[in-house]
Amino acid sequence: MQNIEHQVGELVVTQRKIDGYISANKLTKAYQKQTGKYRNPNQWFDKDRINEFLELLSSKTGLEVYELVQKKGEGKNCETWIHPKLAVSFATWLSPEFEMMVSEWVELWLFAGQAPATQEPVALHPYQRVWYERLRLFEQNTTLPKGQWCIFEEIGKLMRKLEAKNILLYDRSTIDISVGRAWCTWLRQNKFDTDFEQYTHHYPDRRGEQLANVYPYDLLGKFHQWLEDTYIPDKFPEYVRQFVNPEECKLISEALGCEIKPVNKRLKSNNDSRNNE
Repeated sequence: MQNIEHQVGELVVTQRKIDGYISANKLTKAYQKQTGKYRNPNQWFDKDRINEFLELLSSKTGLEVYELVQKKGEGKNCETWIHPKLAVSFATWLSPEFEMMVSEWVELWLFAGQAPATQEPVALHPYQRVWYERLRLFEQNTTLPKGQWCIFEEIGKLMRKLEAKNILLYDRSTIDISVGRAWCTWLRQNKFDTDFEQYTHHYPDRRGEQLANVYPYDLLGKFHQWLEDTYIPDKFPEYVRQFVNPEECKLISEALGCEIKPVNKRLKSNNDSRNNE
């Protein structure tokens, strides 16, 4: 059996054997069944203290925040699994009784010889992990209207071109947002109607769901010409040089055929920040 089933009154709360993660959905339902009170988990996740705890736990375990809080399925079938240490904090929010109960579950799980979830070192740069997780969420959750395209998909070609040259941008850089803003500015300057349809873009971190434009196919050729002739030579260097060191600036300049001059002070990546904590 891959799961541990904890009987709480009439309901069963599931805990995964492999990593100790506990179903927050079932824990909340068990609390409601026992007390008659409804607690909305989103109110707990929105607290500043919890966000700080998530960052600390992420630093300690080496797991990204979206790995500490894992959502499986969609809509009403979506289930949220939370790290065992996070589950104790969540149970504390519910009630002292649930805090005691979940603490015992985690202790028993640890005593049984399991270990908290960790990951083997990943060769991918942190930015790549975020990028590919966004791609996975896009493929799972997004169906664009027929005859329309979005910048996130199109900018993937630029990302692959950079990766082929072993140029890996940091997780703080979000090229598609930079491109989208510059593209809309260009459209307005050239008297195009910018009242576009939008789709819901999913992020693997606290940004959650954000709206992004979709564009008709008749603008796709103009976009690629603008990207090649205007954005990459004129806009991209100013944006990307914030996130790369002088050697990486040189590599990108050679890959794209446009000069990118480094800034004197390089912004820290998430990993840099964590190492200094």
